Amino acid sequence: MEGTQTLSARALLGLPLLGLPWALKPIFAAMVLGWAVSSTALIAIFFRDQPTPYFQDRKLVAQQMSSIKLDAPSHGAYYVVLMCVASVGYVLADVAADELSRDVATHHFGVSESPQAEDGVFQPVMTKYRVFAMLFCFLLMGVGMSGWGYGGDFDFSLDYTQVMLLVGLVALLPVLLLSFGVSETARERRSLRQSLREIWSLVHKRGLSNVLLCRFMGGVCAGVSATAVNPVAFYYAGVQPLNDTVVSFVAICVVLWGLNSVDKKGWDVDYRTVIVVGTIITLVLACGTTLFTIWGVVRSQWFWIGLP
Repeated sequence: MEGTQTLSARALLGLPLLGLPWALKPIFAAMVLGWAVSSTALIAIFFRDQPTPYFQDRKLVAQQMSSIKLDAPSHGAYYVVLMCVASVGYVLADVAADELSRDVATHHFGVSESPQAEDGVFQPVMTKYRVFAMLFCFLLMGVGMSGWGYGGDFDFSLDYTQVMLLVGLVALLPVLLLSFGVSETARERRSLRQSLREIWSLVHKRGLSNVLLCRFMGGVCAGVSATAVNPVAFYYAGVQPLNDTVVSFVAICVVLWGLNSVDKKGWDVDYRTVIVVGTIITLVLACGTTLFTIWGVVRSQWFWIGLP
C-alpha cells in the first residue's frame, strides 16, 4: 500500500467519535456484540487470499522490474474496510467494558463514585494491566512477523491473514466468557441533547478546558505525519521488524515500571512541568532522528527506532 493509504487507515482506526453513540444508547449485550463484530471482521480477512506484494526485493535490478505487481496497492482497501469494522466492534465493547470496570471497582473494591475521590483502581492499576497485555502483542509481532516478506531475515513467518485469524479467534474468547459470566441490568437511554449540554457546561470550566485544549492540540500535532514515514524507515534506515519490536517491548517495560512506581510510592510533582519538558525532549529527539536520516547524516535502524 502507498503511504497515503497507510496513514488514512491509521486515522480511520483511531476515530474517537465512534464510542459516543454506544455510550448514550444502551444496547443489550453490547460487549458480546462488539467482540463478535470485531472477531468476525478479523476472521473474514483470513478467508481471502493474500495478494502478491508490489515487489519482493529491496534491491531490484532491470531484469526484475517485470515482476512488479502494479495492481497490488488496489487490494489494500479490502483490508482497511474490514479493519475499520473490527475497530467499531472493539470500541463498542470497550465502552461497555469501561462501565463494567467502574461498576466492579465501586461495588467490590470500595472506590468512590465521586470524581474528586482518590481512585486506586483505574489510575494506575487498570492502566498497568492493559499495558502489560500489550507485551504479548509485541512478542507475537516480533517472532511471527519478522520473515523475509516483512523486511526481516527470519526463515519463517506468519502471513498477514494468519495473524488476523489468530487475533480473531482470541477476540472470540470474550464473547464466550461474557455470554456465560456477566449478567446485565437494563438502564434508561440517555438524551444526546442533555449529554451535550453537560459536556458543554464542563468545557466552560477553566481547568477542564485547558486539559481538553492540550489533549486536542497534542492529538492533532501528534497525528501529523509524512506519507513517506514508512518508506523512509524501510529504505533509508533499514529498520527490521524484530528490532523495532524489541525496542517497543523495552519501552512498554519502562512504562510498566513507571506505573508501578507511581502506584507504590506516589508521584508528587508538577505535571505541567513534566508535560512541557517531556514534549520538548520528544520533539528534539524525533526531529533530529528524522532529519538526520533523510539527509543521510546517520542512517541506522537503531538510531531511527531507539531515540524516539
